[in-house]
Amino acid sequence: MKRTISQNAALHKHCQMLSDVCNDAGIGQQAILEQIRLHNIPTTMESIKETYRVFMRALWPEKESTTELSTTEFQHLVEVANQFWGERLGIHVPFPSEEEMRREAQEKFYAE
Repeated sequence: MKRTISQNAALHKHCQMLSDVCNDAGIGQQAILEQIRLHNIPTTMESIKETYRVFMRALWPEKESTTELSTTEFQHLVEVANQFWGERLGIHVPFPSEEEMRREAQEKFYAE
């Protein structure tokens, strides 16, 4: 079974949350990517997502995209990434729950 649409939405939300925390803490992309030996670029949702791709490729070299991950593989990827953020950079942003994602979607729907 591949990762779910809700897992994908949660990944995007988590990446945005991480980029916000990094920027607020003055942690630029260089500090993040030094740990995985990449270039210095501004921290964005997409650059945070790229760190997930780096971890994914290290764990599953045959995978090209997080869309190819099973739900179990996806959860492991999130755990590895969160461990990296905490141990190497001293930051922790909880991964959004399905309930949180549903609530946010409902709030957006009713706000429109």
